[in-house]
Amino acid sequence: MSNTGSYSFSSYSTKASRRVNVRFMMCLSSVPNHVIATARATDPSLPHKFNLTVLEVKIGDFVAELERNDQHTGWDTMIVVDWKLYITENAVLFRNKIIWIPDLAQRNNLTYDEASEYCAENGGTLVDIEDKEMYDVVYHYIRNNFKSGTISYAWIWLGSSYNPQTMEVTQRNGEPGYNGTWWSGFPANNVDYNRLIIVVYSNNVHHGLRNFPGTIRFVKMSSLCSKYIS
Repeated sequence: MSNTGSYSFSSYSTKASRRVNVRFMMCLSSVPNHVIATARATDPSLPHKFNLTVLEVKIGDFVAELERNDQHTGWDTMIVVDWKLYITENAVLFRNKIIWIPDLAQRNNLTYDEASEYCAENGGTLVDIEDKEMYDVVYHYIRNNFKSGTISYAWIWLGSSYNPQTMEVTQRNGEPGYNGTWWSGFPANNVDYNRLIIVVYSNNVHHGLRNFPGTIRFVKMSSLCSKYIS
């Protein structure tokens, strides 16, 4: 879920920066996962330009550092903060993405296309793992959140493709993807093994990437989705 809004207030500072509290002016059921905000003088004829850095997010407002950047001095004027918030339950934030499993208890027989469609229905796309740092974030998110029930593992489709001939991983945007932490015996060199999954076991011993045909159906599959935030 995302919402946008604005908050106007009178602000005074003798220095080039100060902390401010910005209210959402709406009722929220939980603390937002992420907030993006910008600040400007209400009067467009003023030369004032501001940087705004979100420091702490709460359920009714957020604390930010407001800094004037057109000149190193204070201000005494009305200011408008335009904000956009994101709330996604059971999600993880990494760089400029929200990453989540839409249904943490979902265990279906999904092909790659069906998993991709499931993410689209939930407002996202299948995750592309960019590098080792992102792999670790994804791995720990799955292990700590996926409700495996009576089974001890999660098999989850990713968005990237694999070329068995060149042994290259490619993200959906055409950029190289993470090509490491493979499950023992993988990647397979079968020509039609062109899609990736991540396997996570609850015992924290077995995990890694595998390449498989996108048309294959596995028992107990799920989708790991992502959405860019801007």
